[in-house]
Amino acid sequence: MAKIGVYICKCGGTIADATRFDEIVKAAQAIPDTVVKTDDLFCGADGQDIIGKDIKAGLIDRFVTIACSPKMHSQTFGKVCQAGGLNPYMLHMVNIREQGIWMTPDPDQATEKIIRMLKAGVARARLLQPLEQKEIEINPDVMVVGGGIAGVEASLALAKAGRKVYLVEKQAGFGGIIPKLEHTYPSNECAPCILAPRAKEFMDCESIVPLNACTVKSVIGFGGNFTITLQQRPTFVIPKNCISCMMCIEDCPATGLNAYNGNMNTRKAMDFYFPGCVPKAPSIEWDMCVRSKGENCTKCKDACGFDAVDLEQKPHEVEVKVGTVILATGADVYDPRKVYPGLMDGKTEVYSGMDFERITSTTGPTQGKIVKRDGQPPKSVAIIHCVGSRTEKHLPYCSGVCCKYALKLAHSVKHAIPDCEVTHIFYDLCLEGEKFQKQVNELKHEGVRFWNWHMDENGIADLKRNGDKVTVSGKGMDGLASSFDADMVVLATGFAPSADALDLVKQFSLTQHGGFITVEHEKIRAVCSTSEGVYLVGTLNGPKDITASVTEAKAAVGEILSTYVAGRKLKLEPMVAAVDPDICCGCKTCVSMCPYNAPTYDEKGNVVVVSEVLCKGCGTCVAACPSGAMTSKNFTSEQIVSEIKGVLS
Repeated sequence: MAKIGVYICKCGGTIADATRFDEIVKAAQAIPDTVVKTDDLFCGADGQDIIGKDIKAGLIDRFVTIACSPKMHSQTFGKVCQAGGLNPYMLHMVNIREQGIWMTPDPDQATEKIIRMLKAGVARARLLQPLEQKEIEINPDVMVVGGGIAGVEASLALAKAGRKVYLVEKQAGFGGIIPKLEHTYPSNECAPCILAPRAKEFMDCESIVPLNACTVKSVIGFGGNFTITLQQRPTFVIPKNCISCMMCIEDCPATGLNAYNGNMNTRKAMDFYFPGCVPKAPSIEWDMCVRSKGENCTKCKDACGFDAVDLEQKPHEVEVKVGTVILATGADVYDPRKVYPGLMDGKTEVYSGMDFERITSTTGPTQGKIVKRDGQPPKSVAIIHCVGSRTEKHLPYCSGVCCKYALKLAHSVKHAIPDCEVTHIFYDLCLEGEKFQKQVNELKHEGVRFWNWHMDENGIADLKRNGDKVTVSGKGMDGLASSFDADMVVLATGFAPSADALDLVKQFSLTQHGGFITVEHEKIRAVCSTSEGVYLVGTLNGPKDITASVTEAKAAVGEILSTYVAGRKLKLEPMVAAVDPDICCGCKTCVSMCPYNAPTYDEKGNVVVVSEVLCKGCGTCVAACPSGAMTSKNFTSEQIVSEIKGVLS
């Protein structure tokens, strides 16, 4: 017969003063085979000592606390069990504070409710069984998904701390958005110069395994122990054999629009992803290659004297085992064609902010010369802020970066063409800190105009092609209509959620809001995701600039180094699902339902087997099992039914 300890806490008077406490105690004492005791604070040292002595004296072999939430003190009373030699899963906590008196302010109703909760808890406790707490080694290796500056900085910091890092990038070259920029704000520092030494450092680092042209295919496991399968597409070049002689590029017969430069120039099918990219080897853009159309071309391979071109490469899978994951895949720049669909035609002098970045870049389509499509420099440039932003029709928020890079682009224009008339059309200027205000003052001193226009549901300005110019019109804050012509128009757009984000949400069991992946806590866990062992840095979790992205990367590294320490043991959840093979019919319903891939189908036995290492005890499979073969340890049907009967007794 079970000997059940029932420990009713007064909670310093919080519970006792809100109920008819004596009636609760009498109701507990009337239950057979129980030892009932009360205390002001069972979570305190004296209260814990009372329970511990009862365990050691053999008065109880399981116990129920009638007190506060398990979230507060399950570990506290679990340690009391262990100190007394009792399995910690012989404890059941009945939450009468949050779920009792806080929800039911009337003392009479609260007392009646708590007595029922008490009876239910004791009935459940009679059927508790000891569970074994298993442990596995923490895998100290880390995977960083996203090879932009945030991913690179995180990888280097982890490698310096002695961790092995797998740096995964979906493009053929590492670098992210920085190589597309000529300068960074507000210092106008050379952007590629920031990345280049870091790229060389991580490519030369023995602790970092670079995996380009890779995407995540599947994820199995949890924080401390992940098995991740990557899909790597062929680049048709072996980087270690390549000396970047460019002979393969010269002999390549296929050309097409260069998406990296906003389709403003062409590239060869065999070419570098961008000038100065790492790995320092070209790759084939398959859709552009004549081989994708059935032609048997080998000109690039024939031109290579170093066996660097491998036209027989096939897509293949790479399996990686790590303990933690940093997601740094970034966001997408909002497409201004959604706002001005008729103007982004490759003919009109209207450009996205990113396209204009490429125009100003020495590695861009015009080698850094700010010219129109006819090759002539503009005499006037209009920069339109908030394109698609802060409107329910497009992006209902401010990205906080558009105003900053708009100022930088204005500076680039005035530096290259001092006599060019530059006009900013804005609703608000979102600029923090003295450096940006100083930049605004300098631009005004150089003659740059700042016009404050009214925002409506379609944006801040109407644009119409007017011969070789563009007419910009809108309404000032004074309500009066304004209009002027510009030789070139630049559209400053913000960040939109990445198209890849939803795949990551499913693969890593994350949550998202508005397309951006949700962090655990915006203030104190701002780089932690809602899944253990998975960290979020950069614009994947919301718009931000390079500085903030790199700062988050370093913060994520700190979290990993302090939490997932090499040599430590990782405690597994003992309250896992179990299968009765005599009942299981092999329907595999549970296999498709489990978010952790814990159940697998055994074809030989026509039954499902649950991996206790992967199972998190969520109970989804138990609820879905049509045959009742699935049970959850410590949440068996018998325990739940007995608890219900206790409530009704």
